[in-house]
Amino acid sequence: MINHDELLASLRPLFPDTAGVPGIKLIGRYRDAGLNLASRWTLVFLPDMHLLADVDASTYPKYHFSRNPQGANLETTLRALANLRAQRPGELLVYQLGDLFDVWRSRTGATEKLKTDTIAGSYSTVVDLLRSSPPLGVKARLLAGNHDYVIHQLPDWQALRFELISASAPGGGDVLVVHGDAFDWAEQAAPDELQAWAVQLASQHDGGTHQFDITDQAAATAANQKVSAADEMIGLGLTQYQDHGLLGAIADIAAIGADLAGINIGVDGSTRFFRQAATAARLLKEHGHDVRVVVIGHTHSARMVYGNRGDGQRMVLMDCGAWFGKCKFGPTGPDLWAQQIGVLADNDLRIYQLGHPLVG
Repeated sequence: MINHDELLASLRPLFPDTAGVPGIKLIGRYRDAGLNLASRWTLVFLPDMHLLADVDASTYPKYHFSRNPQGANLETTLRALANLRAQRPGELLVYQLGDLFDVWRSRTGATEKLKTDTIAGSYSTVVDLLRSSPPLGVKARLLAGNHDYVIHQLPDWQALRFELISASAPGGGDVLVVHGDAFDWAEQAAPDELQAWAVQLASQHDGGTHQFDITDQAAATAANQKVSAADEMIGLGLTQYQDHGLLGAIADIAAIGADLAGINIGVDGSTRFFRQAATAARLLKEHGHDVRVVVIGHTHSARMVYGNRGDGQRMVLMDCGAWFGKCKFGPTGPDLWAQQIGVLADNDLRIYQLGHPLVG
């Protein structure tokens, strides 16, 4: 299995240290052998990108994916991961956690398929790198988010709505990978609805499908009802996005004196998302899936939150942040393009900010 040092060795040449500033910053970590997670692969999680065709992106002055340098750095990162997958076959899996596209904001195309195809065509290099097999791409497992839910329904995309990664050894912990919008919905749901949702996830996973659905339009609207200033409501509504994500870098893990460091970034919502993830994990335990790690995107706030699952088992929520928009280290730090990934290897969960390109 590829360890963190080997993965970083493949990425550091792309993001070299400059003027004493690390090119790659560790912004969240949790390591605990007691999680006993699946050890067959190293898992890399790429969070929300919200790609949107230029003609539509100009409508949203506070909301866009930067083609340069953010887009260029994404392409070089994907190429590095593709090379690593080719060199170490069977050791690395890459997930894109949803909201790859922002179909809700797209106005180009009369149908959802045409909107999706238009955006994909505008970012053909990124899409090819995500979907092609090594060495040409990373062959990522794509999840559908609330802003590109349609790629879960379109036959030529067939994006997942979740993934349950089962432990490789008896008594080990499972990993639930999901966009995160489901936990917005879960907050509004009654206990029997949550139970039904957990049964659906467990049965679909056991049956080899990953296509759970939340079809209640009222619930979807409630989960996405806030719209940021200067943006216009499209579709069922838009999630509220922070203009900045405040990052807390772990400069030296050894100085902390422990293997675990929970970093709550953008703390508004941290407890709520952990609570909903823990509820889902407890319900899944009743159906034979011992989920000890939940990995999400959706919130655009990179953070590691850990605690009691509610039944005495330690659980971790890894919110992988975004490859989209802006962030900063500390309240007086400069604005940087957010370029974050989550990595899970050998019971060691980390979130990295790749590079420090200034917003300008």
